[in-house]
Amino acid sequence: MAMTFPALEYVGVDDWVLDQARGKSVLHLGCAGDYLAYGADACLHGRIVGVARCVWGVEIDAVRLSQVQRWFPEDDERRVRYICGDVTKLQELQIDRSFEVILAGSIIEHVANPGEMLQGMRDLCDRDSRVIIVTPSAFGLLHFLRVALRKTEQVHPQHTCWFSIQTLTELCARYGLKPSLWLTGYGWRPPSLKWSLQKRFGVPFFKLLPQLGGSLIGVFHLVPQ
Repeated sequence: MAMTFPALEYVGVDDWVLDQARGKSVLHLGCAGDYLAYGADACLHGRIVGVARCVWGVEIDAVRLSQVQRWFPEDDERRVRYICGDVTKLQELQIDRSFEVILAGSIIEHVANPGEMLQGMRDLCDRDSRVIIVTPSAFGLLHFLRVALRKTEQVHPQHTCWFSIQTLTELCARYGLKPSLWLTGYGWRPPSLKWSLQKRFGVPFFKLLPQLGGSLIGVFHLVPQ
């Protein structure tokens, strides 16, 4: 079944996420991220701690989580808290509250059972909560060019799937989550001359053709009962 793309905006993912988290209670799944080797300034979770009212982080890798905890420690008021556990088993982690924002940034494509993660996220929502899912877009231009021109598929070795707007909409609908906003964008990369040039010339291009952006961002709400 053909689907017409909704109106899209192309954004810097990290800056956009920070705007959504500002002043909110946030549950950040997979909070260690991919760039701990580049220091605390490269850790999105730390920047969320700096703007959010309350931040809880869940991470399955205990070693990586301990590094994030050293940089951005817990406090006695439970404003900042960390849980070492599996995001597909949130019901088992004894999280005793709901959140205004639940962020799954570049993690749904890693898990073997994304539906279990979505069910756990849904259970931690209230009526006005926002679920934000960031994942590589199945229709990102650079992925297509690698396949078309180089006959290669460049995928993180731990990824299990690709998502599009249509497939992620359908999956989330099965767990009572309805999309309210779609965007595409680019994530943080280590500073370099190559990355500076890519941003300078690539961002204006993808702002004109956001449907070809590399990262897909979906914002979801509970379906009214």
